[in-house]
Amino acid sequence: MNSWIEWLPLWLWLPAAALFLLLGLAAWLAPRDVHLRLRARWRRFAPPVRPGLRYVFSAGLTLLTAFLLFFLSDGETQPVRLAAAAAGGVTAWLVADFAWRSARDAARRRAALTSEWASRSAAARARLAETTEEPLLADAACRILCESLRCTRAALFVEEGSEFRPRAVFPSDARAGDPWPASSLLVRELSRLSAGTALLLADPRPGARRPWISGAEAAAVEARIEASGAVLALPLHGGAQLDAFLLLGPLEDGQPYGPPHFAFLEEYACAVALLRESLARSRQLAEKAAGEARQQARRAAVRLALSALEPPEEISLPDLDCAGIASNESECRVFLDLIPLPGRAAAFAAVEFDSGFEEAAIRMVQLQALLRTRARAYHEDLAELAESTRRAMLSPGADWPAARLFLARYRSGTRRLQYINAGFLPPFLFRRTALGAEALRLRHTGPPFESRSGLRCEEAEIELAPGDLLLAVSSAVPAAANPAGEAWGEIRLVETLSGWQPSPAQALLEQAVASWRGFLGPEAALPPHLFLLLRPKP
Repeated sequence: MNSWIEWLPLWLWLPAAALFLLLGLAAWLAPRDVHLRLRARWRRFAPPVRPGLRYVFSAGLTLLTAFLLFFLSDGETQPVRLAAAAAGGVTAWLVADFAWRSARDAARRRAALTSEWASRSAAARARLAETTEEPLLADAACRILCESLRCTRAALFVEEGSEFRPRAVFPSDARAGDPWPASSLLVRELSRLSAGTALLLADPRPGARRPWISGAEAAAVEARIEASGAVLALPLHGGAQLDAFLLLGPLEDGQPYGPPHFAFLEEYACAVALLRESLARSRQLAEKAAGEARQQARRAAVRLALSALEPPEEISLPDLDCAGIASNESECRVFLDLIPLPGRAAAFAAVEFDSGFEEAAIRMVQLQALLRTRARAYHEDLAELAESTRRAMLSPGADWPAARLFLARYRSGTRRLQYINAGFLPPFLFRRTALGAEALRLRHTGPPFESRSGLRCEEAEIELAPGDLLLAVSSAVPAAANPAGEAWGEIRLVETLSGWQPSPAQALLEQAVASWRGFLGPEAALPPHLFLLLRPKP
């Protein structure tokens, strides 16, 4: 041990001599003007003065090193031991100071890098949030990602049915590629990843392969990835399902993707997913609000049009009792009209349109006016009345929806009812016989009432005997369903009135309507409905 201690002063003086020689050489080679400033002054610090952690660390390491060297040089002369301790302490101070500054600079660089990427991420999210329309989001997401991440290209694929189709690509002259089937290896792997977790498609190491690219379709998937030039895939989840993903090209500087890039992509993916969901929800709300506004406008138009619809006139015939009701609660489809005729006669018109809302309401007013003006002129010939009305509907620019019409005429004292049935639900004739009650149906006499139809309706006739009951209803009455989804049906309609007792027509009609509404339930929205009941008086 004493042998190396003896040589210690020499080893200490040799670095010092080399340092002096280097300083002299630097001074000789440096510019001729050398300025040396020496200034010393006293500086008083206000208490308390706390040494920095750097100096505490360096001083601690210096004292520890000096103590160890002084202890290990036991047996040497006192000057040698002190020189070894001093040299070791100075070296330890320099090493500790250098290590501290290196660690500090590395931490500062990492903090600066983190701050830079955080500002990039915030700027990208702010730019992305400026997109207020869902169709523009795909192009904006690709463009902002390329400009913020500085990658060569980005393509967005969105789920459409059983495959993911390219929705946008940036730069615009780049090619996104063919759709990816939902059952492909890439989509299955992205579905297993959590939101914002990027998937490396190409390993930067030569000849390396990704572990997930395996199986029978591995070669085809790898060929597609290489052809597209993508090196990274970023899944975008809608809820718990994968509904879109981004394919990214390499960085512009040729460097591989690192931790700052992956952290940026995770935040960006979450921002894109949230914005897509927000815009989709906003679009749904906007469509709902627009639909409700259109509905309100339609209802206002319907109310305005129906206010011009004349109510049925009161009919008073000595041998016929009649009652009717027509209601358009949800949309405008039906109307009922009773028209008194000369010679103690009356006409009954029940109409049902195939389309509703304002168009049907306007046509109802027009059709009522046409029927009323022609009823008194053609009341002896219902077929000609219908044909004259159809010709009037052929006016230029008139686009009439199909109308199903039941038009009847009854003259007191004859017990005969002439009618035409142009596509209306055939009315029921309840008749009592010696064998009991039976329900008959009036036949169709022509197709639905259309302005462009050239088919002429025929007139039919039946005789109403005392005890008979004629009931006409619109098609929505038997088709209406209760909350369980069960339709009322024609059988219940027949059962409601098959055992009727001699009562006023209004009471019988209210009985039938109450039975129908009771079946549907008190909370059910009633469809547009029409009831017309005729009962010969004894």
